Amino acid sequence: MKRNIKVDAYINKTENRKDDSTMRISITNFRLVIVVALSLYTLTVAFIFWGFQDKSSWFPKRFRKSHLSEIQVLVDDDEEEMYEYVNKEENPTIESDAEQRETTFLKLGNIYIFSAYFDNRPNIRPKIRIMTIKQSNCSQNIGCAFKYQNHWIRVYAERHEMCENHGRFYGGWMYFCDVPEQFIDTNSNALSTSDIRLFESNNLEMLVPINITSQTYQDSSKFKLLGQFTDPIGICIPPLFGEINLPMLLQFIELGKIQGVTHFTFYLHKIDDSIRKILDHYQEKGDITLVEWILPSTISLREIWYHGQMLTIQDCLYRNMARTKYLGFLDLDEFIIPLEYFKLTDLLDNYAKKLPTISNISAFSFQSAFFDPKQLPDPSQQLKILQLQRRNSKLSKVRTKLLTVPQNVFELGIHHVSKPIDEFKQVLYVDPDVAKIHHYRACIINFEPDMTCFKDLKDDTILKYSDELIQNYKDAVKNTMHLFAPANELQKSSVK
Repeated sequence: MKRNIKVDAYINKTENRKDDSTMRISITNFRLVIVVALSLYTLTVAFIFWGFQDKSSWFPKRFRKSHLSEIQVLVDDDEEEMYEYVNKEENPTIESDAEQRETTFLKLGNIYIFSAYFDNRPNIRPKIRIMTIKQSNCSQNIGCAFKYQNHWIRVYAERHEMCENHGRFYGGWMYFCDVPEQFIDTNSNALSTSDIRLFESNNLEMLVPINITSQTYQDSSKFKLLGQFTDPIGICIPPLFGEINLPMLLQFIELGKIQGVTHFTFYLHKIDDSIRKILDHYQEKGDITLVEWILPSTISLREIWYHGQMLTIQDCLYRNMARTKYLGFLDLDEFIIPLEYFKLTDLLDNYAKKLPTISNISAFSFQSAFFDPKQLPDPSQQLKILQLQRRNSKLSKVRTKLLTVPQNVFELGIHHVSKPIDEFKQVLYVDPDVAKIHHYRACIINFEPDMTCFKDLKDDTILKYSDELIQNYKDAVKNTMHLFAPANELQKSSVK
């Protein structure tokens, strides 16, 4: 019996030790969980704080992806002189610690100015609209000086923050100056672009020349600013950068031309020589306008939303306002495809006939259908956009794209009209059974709770363009092959 008591005591002592060990392990694990949680919290706070800091010297280079999945671009952060204007036609550069980099902006104090437009649309006070990038917390103001007889009339500018800066350190801002009464009421006192200057609010005597890119309305009988309505449909493309897919670029331009698009405006950030040669070819033909888009070297791409896309949208809107009846905004992997009509002009003209007046429409909004590029392609078709014939059945009502009536718009967002020129101008939401966006990318549900991506269906509407598109694509390739021939081969052909 005593032996059994000793055995039982030993067993109890052993079990107590196990319980103590288990408890110590549990306490250790609990402490480990607490430490990990606190570490994650600290890292989260640090990253949030990091997002508001100037980090240009922390990481000199990094990779970013563009709107096409294949594209990457190496980004460099540089420093810029305080005040210097660069004439892009002479291809000068700005000295920096990291590299030499040209820019297409005029720096006035702490404000970077890209372009200016004379807004002479009917029923509003004529204004000079100035497209700028500046720090979000910069309180500096600028103004316009108008030469009248033998003196200058100075007008302080109002400012408007563009709608999708997403809280970045730099963002797009529009400044606008009212044109003085002296140039409005009297026909003899016409306003000339050579008689307009800019000034800083804290330096009224320093007048800086500014080029007026264009006006917004074609009837300018009182002003010496030329403009002419020439295009029924134009398309604006946001900044291009990286390794652009050349076949997709050709298909984008050629299909647009088939649909009735008469002019494209491309903003060029960083592209390789082959893409530039193709775009230069189209520009020489008069099909496109190329706008150099080189951000100031002091602005890191981490500090501004998507290469300054918002500013390019407003610039393209005002740049084409006087010459284009309808103006669309698309990426290279997006196409507006009507179901019943062949040309976009026919679609829009049909809407115009049904509406009481087109003057009350600011834009036509189209829902998006995603065509995943990784799907099994149709082997009977030759071109990428013709091969991809399955799309998600649910359409995106968030990632819409617009065909605007530009003269009825004050400001655009990426997917919506941020502000019409007056409150009576409305957006017309196009029924997807009439037309939709074909977006050649994987389905995405971000910011859209009702969006689903797991069901798809066949949609071969685009095949109605196949014969003409294939032929035009082949012609485009044939007509641009000489751009890529070696120099010695070109010399031989010229001799023959």
